[in-house]
Amino acid sequence: MTIFFYKNTLFVLGSDLNDPPRLWTLVEDLYGLILKSGGFVLNRPLAALTGLLALTTGSLCADAKGQPTNSMNMKGNDMSSSREITPSAIPSTKDHTAFYFAGDFIYWQAQEDGLEIGPSGSTSETAGVINSQGTSRFINSGYAPGFKFSMGIDFMRDGWDTVVEYTWYDNTNQTGTNHTTTTGTVVDAGFTLPSTGTGTASWSIYFNNINWELGRKFYVSKYLTLRPHVGLKGSWLHQTLTGSYSYTFAQEAGSVLGFEHSKFWGVGIRGGLNTEWFLAKGFSIYADIALAEVSGRASGRARAEVVDPVSANLSATPATLGGVIGPSSNSYIRAGLNRMRPVLELALGLRYDVGFGEDDYYRFMIQTGWEQQIWWNQNNFVTTSGTSKYGDLSFQGLDVKVGFTF
Repeated sequence: MTIFFYKNTLFVLGSDLNDPPRLWTLVEDLYGLILKSGGFVLNRPLAALTGLLALTTGSLCADAKGQPTNSMNMKGNDMSSSREITPSAIPSTKDHTAFYFAGDFIYWQAQEDGLEIGPSGSTSETAGVINSQGTSRFINSGYAPGFKFSMGIDFMRDGWDTVVEYTWYDNTNQTGTNHTTTTGTVVDAGFTLPSTGTGTASWSIYFNNINWELGRKFYVSKYLTLRPHVGLKGSWLHQTLTGSYSYTFAQEAGSVLGFEHSKFWGVGIRGGLNTEWFLAKGFSIYADIALAEVSGRASGRARAEVVDPVSANLSATPATLGGVIGPSSNSYIRAGLNRMRPVLELALGLRYDVGFGEDDYYRFMIQTGWEQQIWWNQNNFVTTSGTSKYGDLSFQGLDVKVGFTF
């Protein structure tokens, strides 16, 4: 509708047939308008009032159709009609609730501080002076396979999702050491061996973990998505450290057997951020970080068996383990306490994600990357003398994931 003045007269031209009929009825009843050539000619006294009515009714009509009348209203209507400031990055949630399943093959290395098993070298005595040389030996930490399994739901509620992930990992490492001596004693992993000795030590770890997450994945730019999440972490860790040492003194054989076992279970709050940096044609780089504080119960026990040759002319100190002295002895100790342990998780890798079916109803994803975890002060071993060991536990290695959403 176009309105303009000409010679003290207001013209309303090009009247739209879609305008409300009551406008015309109201104008005709009040002002006795005469329809002429597709428009109206109004005398001056009624021009201002009629123009105001026309503009007001036109504005209401536009609002009823959901069409803003100016840029200010447009911005306001956009914000009020859609509060999705950060659009969801999961398209399937717009139409239906989606389900997610995934499996991971992991090939990790486990390492723990405080697992020294003793020196490897030789000791001799010359003119009353003891000379010793060698290197300290630690548990050689190797890689071992494991797996993860996860399942989740993508809700229609603003793109929220929830995921539960289970991790299983088992690894055993073994290291040997040896020491030769001409005279005197040799301290070997807590054992005082007055002779030529060789030994092996074995460390094994059994790891179970469940993570629950509640998150939302959304776009912050055309090629970057973020997924903040919060949830819970539950973990069970079993560790075993065994040592077997044999030696000879005065042509007699002796042995020392040691066994240490620790357990930890706990539950705590966990939160983090997943990021995805899109490249091209379904490929992207993912980088994730998560922090947790796990509170639970730690326990440990240790046992030692010492068989030492004793002869009448034995002048050197017999074998000892944690203060237990031969010739033949056994020792056992147990300890437990409540502990809180922080955990850091990191992941970086390459992902391929593709949709198929009508409106990409189904999605397939495969990714490979490197993952690292550190559990602060997770060495819960105790010795037969009642002392505790200290050290951080860490995992690192390959993670290959395959996932399916429908």
